[in-house]
Formats: sequence, C-alpha cells, structure tokens
Amino acid sequence: MKLAPDLAATTALPVTGRNSWNQLAFGQWQVAMPAPYRTDGWQIAGTPRFVPANSELSVNAERASLEFEVVADAPGSLTTSAGCLAQGRFASLTTFHARSTDETSVTIPGYPRLDCEFKGPRTGTLTLRADFATQRDSGGASFGADHWLVRSVNTHAGQRSNFPLTRFGYEIVLDTRVVAAVETYGAGRVWMLPGLTRDQQEQLSAVAAALLYYGKLLELQDA
Repeated sequence: MKLAPDLAATTALPVTGRNSWNQLAFGQWQVAMPAPYRTDGWQIAGTPRFVPANSELSVNAERASLEFEVVADAPGSLTTSAGCLAQGRFASLTTFHARSTDETSVTIPGYPRLDCEFKGPRTGTLTLRADFATQRDSGGASFGADHWLVRSVNTHAGQRSNFPLTRFGYEIVLDTRVVAAVETYGAGRVWMLPGLTRDQQEQLSAVAAALLYYGKLLELQDA
C-alpha cells in the first residue's frame, strides 16, 4: 500500500497468524478470537416493473460477526475486548436467454460496512462506511475524548496516480497527521508513529486488529 509521508521513517510491524483466524500478533500485541466468527444473511428476488423481460432482480445481504481480545506483552497491560459486525449488500440482475443466463452484480451504496464496540479498560467504537462515488472507506474510532479518523488506502506503493484500486489497507489520522496505518493486503503490516502515549498505542492496537480481521472478511467475500 502507499504509505503516507508522515510514516515514511516508521518501521513496519509484521503481522503473524493472519491466515489461521484464531490468533494474530504484531509488535508487542497479541490478538485472540475466543470463538469462530459467525455468518448469516438473506436474499429477496422478484420481477418489478422496471426490470426487463425475462429478467429477475435479487438483493443479497451478508453479515459476519466476530469477537476478539487484544493485550500487549508488557507489564500491567490489560485486555481490551471487541465485538464487530461486518455487513455487505449486493444487487444482482439475472437475464435468462434460451440457452444461457447473464448475471450482473453491484454492491449497494453504503456497503460494505463495519461497526465495532470495544470494552474493558478502554471503551470505544469504530465505524467504517464505503463511499460509492469515491470507492473508498471512511469512518472513525472514538475512545472517550480521543477521536481518530480512519480511511482506506486504495493505491499501492508503486502507483503514480491516485486512482482507487482495491483496498490495500487503512490509515488512521489524529488531527491532520497520519499516526498509524494498517496494511490488510497479503500477510499484513502495522505502522505506529513513535512518541504516542501508551494509552493511544493501546487504542490503535484494538483498531488495527479490527481492520485486519475486516480485511480478511472482505477477501473471503471477493473470493
């Protein structure tokens, strides 16, 4: 992913265990899922008047809920628990021909989306919404008086233009400065600016873990 200049001199923290789903690790933080994530969904289909002849319109909803715990391998560190709900909605138009069918699917504006709640010594929330026009995600995380802007990075390191491609990761902004980033493409990496307070680091570790799991869910959705 293309890294913000604010983080250019910051060493990346490799992520381990991302493919196993049960436990992640980056830097001094350990992340565990007490139980497997759960999925459900629904579908409605019909032939409203505006649909062409020999065609059917359907809307599909997918939901995935997961819980995890984050703790630092440091004296006095306390566990932060999180519960997250990821949602996607898609519209499909299927046209039936004599010997074949054609299907066109689009993501409904405002999706996919992520909502998380953090509990423990640090209580807070994280929300992310996809913008249909810009093809980027944006939202924020709040822990008491601390508020972080979260936005997706849809360009890779070697890309000259800012044309949005896939989600390569996310950057986290405090005031006007990018203070952390999470690469969700591949094995994953995390960056945090040195000089952040311990409490800020703990908040960012919980947000980073949520984004890493969310990125994995999006990979499964696109598979």
